[in-house]
Amino acid sequence: MKADQPINVAAAVLIYKGNVLMARRHGGYLDKLWEFPGGKLEKDETAEAAVQRELKEELDIDVIPNKTILILEHSYPDKTIRLHFVSCSFNNPISDNALKIDNNPETGWFSPAQLPLTDICPADRIASNNIPWQLLIKKEQNNSANEPFILVINPGSLTTKIAVFKGLEIQYEEEITYTKEDLKDFKSSIDQLDLRYNSVVEVLKKAGYKSQDFSAAIGRGGPIKPMVGGIYKVNKQLLDDLVNGMATDHASLLGGLIAYKISASTGMPAFIADPVSCDEYIDLAKISGCPDCPRISLNHHLNVKSVAEEVAEADGTTIDKVNYVVAHLGGGFTICPLEKGKMIDGNNTNDEGPMTPARAGSLPLQGLMKLCFSGKYDYKTLRKRLNQDGGLMEHLGTGDCREISKRIEAGDEKARLILEAMAYQISKWIGAMAAALKGKVDAIILTGGIAHNKYVVDWVKERVSWIAPVRVRPGQNELLALAKHAYKAINNPSIAKDYK
Repeated sequence: MKADQPINVAAAVLIYKGNVLMARRHGGYLDKLWEFPGGKLEKDETAEAAVQRELKEELDIDVIPNKTILILEHSYPDKTIRLHFVSCSFNNPISDNALKIDNNPETGWFSPAQLPLTDICPADRIASNNIPWQLLIKKEQNNSANEPFILVINPGSLTTKIAVFKGLEIQYEEEITYTKEDLKDFKSSIDQLDLRYNSVVEVLKKAGYKSQDFSAAIGRGGPIKPMVGGIYKVNKQLLDDLVNGMATDHASLLGGLIAYKISASTGMPAFIADPVSCDEYIDLAKISGCPDCPRISLNHHLNVKSVAEEVAEADGTTIDKVNYVVAHLGGGFTICPLEKGKMIDGNNTNDEGPMTPARAGSLPLQGLMKLCFSGKYDYKTLRKRLNQDGGLMEHLGTGDCREISKRIEAGDEKARLILEAMAYQISKWIGAMAAALKGKVDAIILTGGIAHNKYVVDWVKERVSWIAPVRVRPGQNELLALAKHAYKAINNPSIAKDYK
């Protein structure tokens, strides 16, 4: 008898020298058939983490999961499984991992064009016809001996994520964490620069990397002055604006500063790319009903543009030839129209838009004014309520959509109502951004962490699929997005803009 709920299973799509890794199953009616290696997701585990764990446990190899590229459900006689196919690459040392596979008689390398389809598990056979093989092989080929090493730095409020790429293949990744106690004596993010820089240098040293190993360093761009999207060289003017924080204080300001400090001794270029303050809005989009409150572009440009490029590439085109509505659904939301690659409108998640896991979103104006003059709040406390403790958090006591989904499955009707209300608001904003494109929409893209949530995705699809096909690209990979920018600038220096 089948289980009521599908079993979530992660499967690795590991490409090496143009071939894909397969492994033999053992036991049951699928005995001896080939499958993409992997296994069941544990409680609260992501597909990417499950793939990494399973391949270490089952095959004793170390892989770096890149992203989920396909999700499909398949029913067998005794169960239904939901397979999450995750593109992967070998972690260093690559040769050691490859040798372990070569010495394992229960694994094999196959050309995607010559898979033994009659000897593959049915679900994996269906998946093999839907995996973008050409794109994955092209990316794997980028990891050649002559590819440049790129250092990527992405500071967050309590973390600094760093990665080393060879071409566009990740070689090393680390997340440096700080406690609130570690940072309590710093008055601003900029005051943390020496601490964060020294931590990055120390981690790289332990991993065996020196600044001389890199062809470029790139950091996440912070909230500076409005600018057109793209990659920018870190020059004196940009350094000054990063230090001064043109819009607001945020740890992302440190990305370009750390990249510059590391590059200074070697002469390699330092960059930032697609900071949150990119402004490509058309003039119409900047006007509100109050001249003192213009609409400001502060959005998730980096992930939005990166995911749009991936979708366009998979469709055999480029983003300068198509129109997309992209919904980045993370801790904050950006729902925006991309017209021929330009973000011509969107919602500043701190000002407007759907409610999010922790933000209130657009509010009834009369109710908001009453709150402001109720005497209960000053600016700081009301801002915290609306932009840190609002949304799902205020309604349900948690912003974790996984936890809310469990409540729904247990019969919690309020949890269902609130989560569906968020999906309803997302759908309305997607519709509004389709109108900004005059209905000429080639695809709607759902990305960010909440794009993993089946409830939200299905509710949104139900309301917007009539506009255009919906493409789901869960999660985000800002490290890879930054590496792509640096890689293009290394190969074509003329695209790196001068910050003025």
